[in-house]
Amino acid sequence: MLMNIHDYLVYPVRLEAEQEGGFSVFVRLEDRELPTQAETEEKAKEMAISAIIDWAGAFAGKELISKAGTQQEGDLLVSIPIDTALKFMLRNAMLEERWRIADIARKINCTPQRLANILDFSRSSKLGHLAEVFEAIGRPLKIEC
Repeated sequence: MLMNIHDYLVYPVRLEAEQEGGFSVFVRLEDRELPTQAETEEKAKEMAISAIIDWAGAFAGKELISKAGTQQEGDLLVSIPIDTALKFMLRNAMLEERWRIADIARKINCTPQRLANILDFSRSSKLGHLAEVFEAIGRPLKIEC
């Protein structure tokens, strides 16, 4: 199945100003909205990114990570780090192909702990490491311009 990084990289966010100050923040995914709150618009962007990564981390390996939703008029756009978007795609591919971390670790000759660190959404990972895992599960990473 072909995946596109843009589906996991840029997310629309709806802000609703609260009477007492601050904002209710809603991140649009393709199948749901993630709610959070923030005091300022800048903090709302940070909170939106945090909500996306936290939500994905809670479900990685258990269910597919949702793609970004459709932008609507007035929405802000937030981008998550590129390596995190690739990890979302990789975790979805692993789930679809029924790969376990231990099996991939054996295949690429590393420990399951090291592979778990590579796949951790809160850590930065080198593109080469992610490409190696994509290759190991039979879905080579292709980058086009």
